[in-house]
Amino acid sequence: MDISRNKITLINPDTFIHNRELKLLPLQGENITEISKSSFRGLENLEILEISNNNIEELKSLEFHQTFNLKHTNLAQKKIRSFNFELYFSMGSNYDISNPPFQIGYLNVSSNGLTTLDVASMKWLYHTTTVTDLIGNPWNCDCSVLI
Repeated sequence: MDISRNKITLINPDTFIHNRELKLLPLQGENITEISKSSFRGLENLEILEISNNNIEELKSLEFHQTFNLKHTNLAQKKIRSFNFELYFSMGSNYDISNPPFQIGYLNVSSNGLTTLDVASMKWLYHTTTVTDLIGNPWNCDCSVLI
């Protein structure tokens, strides 16, 4: 299903609840400013989520982990200023488990407004096997997240 470039501004809760077999969801190039916490509920087979080039500044605790087959997520070239990797792509509280309940393959958060990362995100990045693209953000590197 390709509904990109349709000037969509909001994705409501349960928008895709009846599209359980959907594997690819391209929403790039819209004018999306807000995505509801449960917008992607029901997309258990979703593998690729493309929501780059929108006007999203905050993701408000999206539940990406509800899409257990998600392999590729592109959040590039948005206005996102903060991103808690552990919150959105939780590996659970035990970082030593060999088979986490949810593991994404590729995550692109490049060219946003990220300046720092919280401690939980740093731990997530250290322990994950996810290929994570962070280039093009205006980083403020001051070692404040180091323990």
